[in-house]
Amino acid sequence: MSVQFEKILKQYDYFLPKELIAQKPESLRDNARLLIYKRTSDKIFYDKFANIIKYLPKNAVLVFNETKVLPARLTVYKQTGGKVRILYIGNYKDNIKVLSDRALKIGSRINLNLKIFFIVEGRRGKYFFLKPSFPVSKIYKILIRYGFAPIPPYIKKNINPFSPKILVP
Repeated sequence: MSVQFEKILKQYDYFLPKELIAQKPESLRDNARLLIYKRTSDKIFYDKFANIIKYLPKNAVLVFNETKVLPARLTVYKQTGGKVRILYIGNYKDNIKVLSDRALKIGSRINLNLKIFFIVEGRRGKYFFLKPSFPVSKIYKILIRYGFAPIPPYIKKNINPFSPKILVP
């Protein structure tokens, strides 16, 4: 990382108390807390997202982002039975590029299940390149079926945000 980039990145560093970090989403999403900043009084207060209309100026445009999180984390197993978590980063030629929480040996096989596996083709820095037992073009179908959402390290409980229990009907 360049010195200039690190300087810019430090501008986004701030203290966030652990007790203010939600460990799971609200079961009813419109009950989520909404931070309101009032410029005229320089005050911050909170309400529920369901009340957002009260705070929007007349003729405001509200744009909803309906993007979805790619369930890009897979749990695979070494030939020895050891569990490895990999994070899909992207496709690279006939391979997939991943981050791994464990060291992977070049030439070794890691298994998702009895039919789906990957051969560790190479490593460049922190990235591993895996040759899948299926066409690379099918990786999204595999991730949708077997993957989990990557959870940030400050979320302690490994919840699955794709679980129907926490989605708003």
